Amino acid sequence: MKAVVFACFVMVAVAAAADNWKTAPTPVFLLNASDKAKEQFYNIITRDWTTEQKSQAIEALVATLDETVQKAYAEFKQQIAEIKNKYGQSVENQVS
Repeated sequence: MKAVVFACFVMVAVAAAADNWKTAPTPVFLLNASDKAKEQFYNIITRDWTTEQKSQAIEALVATLDETVQKAYAEFKQQIAEIKNKYGQSVENQVS
C-alpha cells in the first residue's frame, strides 16, 4: 500500500508546487472524478502526514466515489503491484 501512495505522490509531485490543484497533473484513476474529488485528493497528498495516513485517507476518499473511479483505482493499484513484483522492490524502498 505504501508503494501506491508513493506512486500517487510521485505522479503528482508537481501539485505541491502548483498555484492550485487545477494546474497540477491528474492521476489516471481520477480522470473521470469530479473536481471536488480531485481537490480532496490533492489536499490529502500535500498534507504533512505519514505515508500510511495518506494511504488510509486516499482509500477512504476513493470508497466514496463512483464505481468507475473505484475500478480505475483498483487497476492503478494492480499496475503498481505488478511493477513492484517485476523490479523486486518498490521505488520507495530504493530511495529510503
